[in-house]
Amino acid sequence: MTFFKTALIAGAVALMAGTASATPLTGSFTFEVFSGNTGGNSFSAGPGINPFSAPAAAAAFTYTGAIDFSNLSAQNAGNAGDLNSSFFASAGDPGPNYGISNYSAILVPGIFGNAGAPSNANFGSLSNFLASSGSASGYAYGSWYDIDLGTLAAGTVLTITHDSGASLYQGSTRIGTTVDGPTAEVTDTVEIPTTGDTTLYYSRQNGTPAILDVGVGVDVPEPSSLPLLGAGLAGLGMLRRRMRGGRPIWQGMGNRLALGQPTACFDVLHH
Repeated sequence: MTFFKTALIAGAVALMAGTASATPLTGSFTFEVFSGNTGGNSFSAGPGINPFSAPAAAAAFTYTGAIDFSNLSAQNAGNAGDLNSSFFASAGDPGPNYGISNYSAILVPGIFGNAGAPSNANFGSLSNFLASSGSASGYAYGSWYDIDLGTLAAGTVLTITHDSGASLYQGSTRIGTTVDGPTAEVTDTVEIPTTGDTTLYYSRQNGTPAILDVGVGVDVPEPSSLPLLGAGLAGLGMLRRRMRGGRPIWQGMGNRLALGQPTACFDVLHH
């Protein structure tokens, strides 16, 4: 391997070392989930949303694990698909509770709708919740999530990938710009402006796929590494041009030093 190739690879490694990677947000989080009929209407993700045309089933619990949910099963039209168990299992917990503890039913009754959505939600117990369907195609019914992310420090960068709507709030103040209604899969990037308790609202609707992935950090080079890499590549380019004459730049350097002449290294600096 030539000196030039070796130096070029070293520069690329230095750049990668200055790159921050997004990793799933992991911890223990408080969830509140509401599910009900929406009568064919879509809805947004935000505080105080009540999109349901009938009394909703609701539950609160602690979820411990990564917020990295992705149920990519085929589109479902009724209560046989987009099960809560499939949604939570997609984060990698083998079950049977999929990281859920401290479960408490807020509203128990099953939700009854049209023929495509009979009794799709019964939150009377954790097992019933996991067996319930979270949403169906055509917006027959859906679920609305209130997720307390805890205290996040100012400057924290979140990448939120979802396909149905998401938004971030600190108290009553919305943070950043997110797509808060139905959408194709999209990734929103939000920087937390001030340290404080942060809430993520998520709407799960129109059946599968059902995606919610929250990462910390973004895949961009650190600014301080870019000038160093640029200067290094420029210098390597000069070395490459001088080596095209068939003789490495460092050959004869000893003779030139003995004669008191500038070396090639100084020539590079002076050109």
